[in-house]
Amino acid sequence: MVEAVKSGDARAWNNLALVYAKAGNYAKAVECLNKADKSVATELNNNYALAYAAKGDVAKAEGYAANASAEAKALVAAAKGDYAAAAQTLKSGYNAALVNLQNGNLAAAKQCIASDMSAKADYLRAVIACKEGDVNGAKAQLNSAVSKDASLKAKAAKDVNLAALK
Repeated sequence: MVEAVKSGDARAWNNLALVYAKAGNYAKAVECLNKADKSVATELNNNYALAYAAKGDVAKAEGYAANASAEAKALVAAAKGDYAAAAQTLKSGYNAALVNLQNGNLAAAKQCIASDMSAKADYLRAVIACKEGDVNGAKAQLNSAVSKDASLKAKAAKDVNLAALK
């Protein structure tokens, strides 16, 4: 990848930006996107929109989302707090579950992650169970999540959504 980056390959810069974004370094991600050849415009717009949304700069994210994929537009809508608009586009998966949860549609949120057996999906199911008043179900889901990813125990200790478990 180093040679590809040195040569200015847009995909390499785009991929490097994704690595920085996943590490939480959104400024460096944007810096890499700025160096990418603009021939992969939709992909770049997606990543710019998501990086700026993650940085908290929703206005810039919105500007890039205008020429991005429907999913990126939905995630920027969620970053703006427009969960209803985001839920209309995101139909399944973890992000869809989050926007449905924020929109107050717990049944839809559960359905979106029904086949996801990851730790983060179990954690989200624990939050949903708490919101439904199912403390035993929430405990079981949280235990499952923590067994898959021990770092979630510390997160749960501070999560107001899981206050019923404390």
